[in-house]
Amino acid sequence: PSGYEVRKNYTGADGVFYLPPDSKKNASDFIHIINPSFVIWIKYEYWYYYLTELKRKNIPVILVSAIFRENQPFFKAYGSLWKKMLGCFSEIFIQNDASLALLKTIGFAEMATIAGYTRFDRVISGVEKLMPLPEKLFGFCKDHKVIVAGSTWEEDEEMLVHFAKINRHIKIIIAPHEINNDRLKEVKKIFGDAVFYSEFVKGSENTHVIITDNIGMLSALYSLADVAYI
Repeated sequence: PSGYEVRKNYTGADGVFYLPPDSKKNASDFIHIINPSFVIWIKYEYWYYYLTELKRKNIPVILVSAIFRENQPFFKAYGSLWKKMLGCFSEIFIQNDASLALLKTIGFAEMATIAGYTRFDRVISGVEKLMPLPEKLFGFCKDHKVIVAGSTWEEDEEMLVHFAKINRHIKIIIAPHEINNDRLKEVKKIFGDAVFYSEFVKGSENTHVIITDNIGMLSALYSLADVAYI
């Protein structure tokens, strides 16, 4: 859901939507409607009916940023169905040598290429176009140690709040993984006297904890941190 929320208004695509659940009818209907000429799946996406339907229609499919581990079903005696899904790909772009070695044990090495991890590529390119931060935020951090906690869940926040209470001289910026209204209220309740970023930039400064309530600035926020909690 968080991925959809971030990209639902992306102008570089003709359509952004959830993929219907994996069933024989859904896969057949969806692929018939979309009629793709080429399909890209990411990392761990193994949807049996979609893959076998694409294979049946001779539509090329590639897997990007794939990584394999010895404990996965592909490499077990009961993994025939999983191997069948691998056979639906035209090419598999994998992250590392270990994945290639594992694929070699089941006869899929020839269709695999080591291409690294797109997330790392994204980070490198993103450094050059970070969102500019307001001077007020630099003032908030000035002369203080700063912790930026990124993509947090409730269990992370419950741990961090104890640290925050006994270290009020340290500035803390919390970026929750999800920022819907209910989730933001939960985080605010945990930290009590924290303020949302939208409140902070409008003038609310009496705090040592800021909770981000927007999307897109986390990468830039890390540049403020003495310690990053991810």
